[in-house]
Amino acid sequence: MDLDGFGGFHDVNDDEYWLKPPEPSKGKKELEVDCQIIFYYVGNIDTRMEQFEFSSILFFYWNDPRLIGWDENADLPPKLWGPRASNSKLEFLQRGMQLWDSKTGRMKRTFDCFGTLQQNFNLLDFPFDHNVLNVQLHARGHFLSLDQTVVGNFDRKWLYSIKFLEDASMGDAVKIGIAKSPTGFQFRGVLAKVDTSRENQGKYTILNNWTYGFLINRKPNYYMWKAIFPIYAVVLAAFSAFAIEADDVGSRLGIVSTYFLSTFAVLYVVTSGLPETDFLTCVDYIIISAIFSFLPLTLAVCLGDFYDPYTDYAAFVFFGLIVLLQFFILVPYYRRYVAKNKMYDDPAKMLQENPGQKYFPWKPKK
Repeated sequence: MDLDGFGGFHDVNDDEYWLKPPEPSKGKKELEVDCQIIFYYVGNIDTRMEQFEFSSILFFYWNDPRLIGWDENADLPPKLWGPRASNSKLEFLQRGMQLWDSKTGRMKRTFDCFGTLQQNFNLLDFPFDHNVLNVQLHARGHFLSLDQTVVGNFDRKWLYSIKFLEDASMGDAVKIGIAKSPTGFQFRGVLAKVDTSRENQGKYTILNNWTYGFLINRKPNYYMWKAIFPIYAVVLAAFSAFAIEADDVGSRLGIVSTYFLSTFAVLYVVTSGLPETDFLTCVDYIIISAIFSFLPLTLAVCLGDFYDPYTDYAAFVFFGLIVLLQFFILVPYYRRYVAKNKMYDDPAKMLQENPGQKYFPWKPKK
């Protein structure tokens, strides 16, 4: 080992030496790498295409005893080892790698992490649904040299474990710099979890998987006014047929038929913005009930001349039943929606509902 001319440090051009990961800290079995992330964008959430976009800055911190006492103004060895994260769907662009504290050899590495990910949405309560948009990263000895010319992953000598940063002076392990909620959704916060598995099948391996989950709920007002309300309006307007004399069956039937066809015209426009599912959602139940409501209406119109005024009375009762039915459809969905919204404001409840995870609520800037 030639230390001459390097201030007592190993030759910076000894690539093999610097490409090795540092030894674990005293008393530790393995090298520990702290992780911190700042999310500053989440958007373009497309329920029909099942995808979303996000952007973030990813930080890694670890101790490298080889750099204790290193001149902070001096260049680091170009082949210096450093950790990295992996996800084939994302882009990772190195911002920098620096000696954070020369007294302890504390290192810091920064990446821009961004991309478009696929997401299976839970639409059982649509449009009153809540979802978690997951960003999954993993590392199994993944590393990248400082100059980014040497890249690799699993090898026995490159092992390290990931854990969330726990340094009060540097803030939370997850910071949320998102200025506003995505269009059509309310952003609530982030759930974070690290799973580190260790195997010993011939040789010791460490697999790190860590997940960030964006908590969102849909804003239902768009669907209430652009889908549900027009359907309600068409169905209720069909009852105007009973303002015509009962013996004028043709005119009554013409009005009901017109509004029945209008329902399908509304559906043609509305369904283009609805997600495709193989089960019935809240909006589907409302649409089905609206279409079927025209059957007894048509029957009442056709029999009106024979059973006047009883068919009109029956129509008014049916009107009340339709209104009551909508309450039975909407209220359970809305109650679950409100209850879930309240839970976001209770960190203790969130941790109880999501054991083993950390919860970072979003605090929008005022």
